[in-house]
Amino acid sequence: MKKYLIPFIGLLFIVGFSASTVFADWDKPCDHKKIVEWWWCDACKKISEFPDCKGAEYIWNFKDYRAGAGKYEESVKHQNLPLAWACERIQFMCNNDKCERFRKCVPQPGVCEVCGEDFQSNAVLSRVLFKCTGCGKEHTEAGKGFTVVEGRYVRTIATVGTCPDDGKPLDIICTLSGTCPHVTR
Repeated sequence: MKKYLIPFIGLLFIVGFSASTVFADWDKPCDHKKIVEWWWCDACKKISEFPDCKGAEYIWNFKDYRAGAGKYEESVKHQNLPLAWACERIQFMCNNDKCERFRKCVPQPGVCEVCGEDFQSNAVLSRVLFKCTGCGKEHTEAGKGFTVVEGRYVRTIATVGTCPDDGKPLDIICTLSGTCPHVTR
């Protein structure tokens, strides 16, 4: 019996440590391992997963949409968007709109504990800027010598570089805050 007690206690410790790490990571500000390259729409002031952020109707009248003709006059502002770095996090919420936890962020996927029903999830995207710890300037790029995770479908930052002006480390600034799980620093 004693022979199995120590491995069992060790297993409980590992499971407990893993669970506490998941909860601790969730409450942190944007973590650089989650920073991906999507598109930035300056007209909307938001990150888009597509290079045309307001193009839901373009499939019906592609020619007018691309030309910005007729009702698509404003569409040219939302086309051919430039790439930008973004913090991509998944938030989980109770699926039932009668539940008190509906649209309130919960820390991990599973079953809603309050109403015992399924979760829904959606990606929350926030533009990321990189602030120099030395001179205080904000940059749209990840600095000198940044690295990306190899083999990912979406370009993802592995490590942030240094400030191009003075070589000091860069801080990651999430431009969307107060929307769970993007928390203020």
